[in-house]
Amino acid sequence: MSKKPKYNFYAAINDKEARIVTTWAECAAIAIGKPGGDNKGAFTLEEAEKYLKQIIKERTARQKRNKPKRGRNTNLPPKPKGGLSYLAKVGAPKQSKVVTLTCKLGTGGLGSAIKSLDCDTHIIETSAGAKTAQMYLELGYAVLKLADYHIKQGADTVEILGLNASVGKTLNDYAPDWRANGWFNPLGKSPANLHVIQPMFELYERIKSKVALGAKQPKAANTDDLPF
Repeated sequence: MSKKPKYNFYAAINDKEARIVTTWAECAAIAIGKPGGDNKGAFTLEEAEKYLKQIIKERTARQKRNKPKRGRNTNLPPKPKGGLSYLAKVGAPKQSKVVTLTCKLGTGGLGSAIKSLDCDTHIIETSAGAKTAQMYLELGYAVLKLADYHIKQGADTVEILGLNASVGKTLNDYAPDWRANGWFNPLGKSPANLHVIQPMFELYERIKSKVALGAKQPKAANTDDLPF
């Protein structure tokens, strides 16, 4: 798999923040899993400034389109439509809010992707030189962060599809034993990719009651090894 370009600058944005940063970690903190999140890599500061102006302009246009229209007297409550039929909804049972996130591992130098049912797509950068097992773990950590965001926005359940079964097995079967053993495996060695597994497991433990892990995509030919 060819390596992705390492950018010197990133134009990162969400609905409340827009700035230029120099690392992917800073960029992801701003653009990944945030309302209106977007980013663009650049090799020079001039390129990054150009990209930032462009995505700010796009954000302004989008927010202007989505801004609710207001009447002349803003202190008046909105008039009910359809007479008093809205009263029939009072006391109706609350519908559970379910969010479905579908994962796709990047191949051929492309970033991995997470897509929701509303067609919102997030591209996940993979660490340079990462092997398949680490790529799945990084994708798993990213989708759990996105699931945490949706839960904080009121989702009752977040379904995660397309994630390799080894990630779920690591979270549910292996990581609890490693943590109990001081983050060592039965051979007394630190599991591979522990820098990804530890924070991912801590997040999963916090939100797993509202997360449903699935694996609807067929396993790739060379992904049988567990990520440790």
